[in-house]
Amino acid sequence: FEITCQDAIAGSQITLSQGEGEKTLFAWVIDRANQISQPSKPYLVTLDQTKPTILILPETLESSNRILSNKAIEVMITPNEKSTLYYTFDLSSPDNQSSKLELTDKQQRLVIIGNETLKIAAYDQAGNKSDEIIREFVIDREGPILGSIKIDDADQLVNSNKVPLNLSAEGA
Repeated sequence: FEITCQDAIAGSQITLSQGEGEKTLFAWVIDRANQISQPSKPYLVTLDQTKPTILILPETLESSNRILSNKAIEVMITPNEKSTLYYTFDLSSPDNQSSKLELTDKQQRLVIIGNETLKIAAYDQAGNKSDEIIREFVIDREGPILGSIKIDDADQLVNSNKVPLNLSAEGA
């Protein structure tokens, strides 16, 4: 790459070689008389274009985003690499103005005590953003109420092992 400068300072964007990983950069200066300076010390830069991922436990059942519980839920969040975790509970998409769990690659914990929709994303040190994950938490602290039970036979005397049964319930 050639970057032209007058005296002391020049700036330009350069393109790194293909593939992720460490890249070593050197610089030389050539004056108008084609004299070449000593090379700079090596400068290491790491190219990271892979977005992080997040594991959230407990997992949802089937293909739903909903987690149903009868008590507070302890949510464990683990990024696959050092990342800052941004999250919201107001249905907005998380960004760098949202609540956050600081740069970590360790398991983090949130406790959900009421009905909430969590949206979370991880940003790694290179600025790559994970896919946004959405989890709906429903805390149902009231059990169902059995209203009535009735066998669909007037005298409740049957001659078959298959009995027509009618139930009524609330909150089931």
